[in-house]
Amino acid sequence: MTRRWRLQSLNEQFKAAFGRDLCVGNGYRTLAAQYATKRSQGYLAATPGTSVHGWGLAIDLCGSDDTGSAKRWLEANGPIWGWENPSWAKSSKWEPWHWEYVPGTDDLGVYESSYWSRLRRVLLLRRLNDVDHRARTAAWLAGPSCVSPRSATAKRSRRWSRRRRSPRA
Repeated sequence: MTRRWRLQSLNEQFKAAFGRDLCVGNGYRTLAAQYATKRSQGYLAATPGTSVHGWGLAIDLCGSDDTGSAKRWLEANGPIWGWENPSWAKSSKWEPWHWEYVPGTDDLGVYESSYWSRLRRVLLLRRLNDVDHRARTAAWLAGPSCVSPRSATAKRSRRWSRRRRSPRA
């Protein structure tokens, strides 16, 4: 089951309970949007390039759904579909509107120390590649094979780097 399907299913259950759709104010963020969010939100926003929104694994709820009976319902039912308000969003950076797709963050190891070293490697590949962001994200979600020397992404980056280093005639 994909995170999109699980969010749609969660929304269907929410709609059955409340008679309206779940109000999602923000989801996937491009790198440019992450920089803009950091400028406007300061310490509340993740460092651009490290945001779970950039992987398409987080949503921000509208103000109407991050409090009261809607929030209580989501806290009880969201985990069934893989969506949770992470523990850090309930304490140090209070963000009741921020919900993450836990199977995706677990697969990436977002809350493990190795995540940051893997993330640096992926960000380096991003700078070297001309592949669009969605394809890179799909490759990252597919696992470590995305950085294999035999992958199309790596072949393109090697060709690109050879062209840059070759002497000019």
